[in-house]
Amino acid sequence: MASATVLEISGSNQKSVTALNQRGSALPFLLAFLPVILTSFVLLAVSSAWITQSMATKHLCRTGLLRTQKQIDPILTQLMGLNPLALALRADRQRTLAQIARAPHPAAVAVLFVKLGRIHQKQYRLDLRQKSLIRLGQQKLRLGVQATVGDLHRHFISEKNLWGTQAYFVFLPRKRIIPPLAVRPDTPTGLAPKYELLPQFEKQQTALISWSLRMSPGSIWKKWFSGNKILQSDQCAATLTKENSGWKEILNEVKF
Repeated sequence: MASATVLEISGSNQKSVTALNQRGSALPFLLAFLPVILTSFVLLAVSSAWITQSMATKHLCRTGLLRTQKQIDPILTQLMGLNPLALALRADRQRTLAQIARAPHPAAVAVLFVKLGRIHQKQYRLDLRQKSLIRLGQQKLRLGVQATVGDLHRHFISEKNLWGTQAYFVFLPRKRIIPPLAVRPDTPTGLAPKYELLPQFEKQQTALISWSLRMSPGSIWKKWFSGNKILQSDQCAATLTKENSGWKEILNEVKF
């Protein structure tokens, strides 16, 4: 009986030794794959952060450019609203010139020249008003695009120190298009012309910002990223389109 007991204890010990050996052989296997697991985690984390930043960048850009185009709406409406007056003054001037040509005597000519002078003054004031609106529109487009780029820079400055690792994304502006107010006079000379939209107005009125996102690695990230990495290049654009009696700001995804 004693001999049987000894054999039973020895069998139990053998199982324990075998289990320990199996665990010991699995440990090097796990350690060998640990860098792969960590790398996968890092790549997943960076991808998630990149997608978040990419969406935030595009949203900020679109919001800023749509806001800028919205400021142009009333300016364009006012400018086009002056066209009937411009055409009326032009017609008055042409009639007066025709009357001067047919005037029967110098006294009548003198009266008509006084009338022509008043028409000219009205055209001059209207011309100043038209050009003032155009300059205001171009100023708002320029300042709006610049302000949007500034908002994007400030956003990325506030997003430094990614997960406490000193890593961060850098916003790099690549191209900006600040359009002029997309209108033209119907005649190249003369005061107070009628203004009309440029051909392909939506394209001509498009404001655009393009950029790259770069990751600047810090602390532990340097194990996986050497130097600065460009992760994405993208753009956003907005313009105006005619809608009933007014204008509507819309996104324009055409590549420039």
